[in-house]
Amino acid sequence: MIARTQHSPGPWLLSWNGRVKRAIFAKGHSSPLAELRASSSISSLEADANALLIVSAPDLLKTLQDELTVLDAEARSWAGCFDTDPAYIAVKNRRDKVRAVIAKAGGA
Repeated sequence: MIARTQHSPGPWLLSWNGRVKRAIFAKGHSSPLAELRASSSISSLEADANALLIVSAPDLLKTLQDELTVLDAEARSWAGCFDTDPAYIAVKNRRDKVRAVIAKAGGA
């Protein structure tokens, strides 16, 4: 079983508060998880893109965790095959990349 992170549950919502601030809220929370602002080094368009990426984080993590479950099952189906088989290597490499991204997100 894949360990699940203890982040605020999704969905996360984006609230636009004026032209310079974007607030991210978790379901059931009245205080924002984060606020993003445009600045002299971050344009409004870049701040918007960052906010949208952050809001999608719970869904992205869940999708990767589901994908890892599939990749683990696929790798198990190759049990007893040659470790040099290109298809097995591709599955194993993809699984390792997905596992690394999940770990980076604290999803273990």
